Amino acid sequence: MKFYHLSYDFIGNQVLMQAKITERRMPSENNSIPRISISKTIEGCVLGKEGVPKGAIAPEYIRIYRPPYSLYICDVPINKIYKPTKKQVPDCVRHGEEHREYWLLEDTWFAYVGKISYFSYPFLDW
Repeated sequence: MKFYHLSYDFIGNQVLMQAKITERRMPSENNSIPRISISKTIEGCVLGKEGVPKGAIAPEYIRIYRPPYSLYICDVPINKIYKPTKKQVPDCVRHGEEHREYWLLEDTWFAYVGKISYFSYPFLDW
């Protein structure tokens, strides 16, 4: 299955990403499981990476405050995908939508797709 990952920086065309406990997690998010955060959609990656302040409209928030990202893709078997619980990631599912954040618990190869910014991909209807 194909999944996306965003990075603030270009880190290579083919890169072995390491599972780790990121410093960019919510205070209430799990701090003991090393992982690589991924999503089925680019939108899910952006929201997982940046979050959205309460009351903000996601596209407006990202358009005003965020730079372009480096987009990476991996193709992994479904049995390698970990679906975190709401206790581990409180905002992994919002408003009844499909799960938007998944984890890889092992180091995984990713391929660079390109740079994206807010205007280069469509958002869901908010």
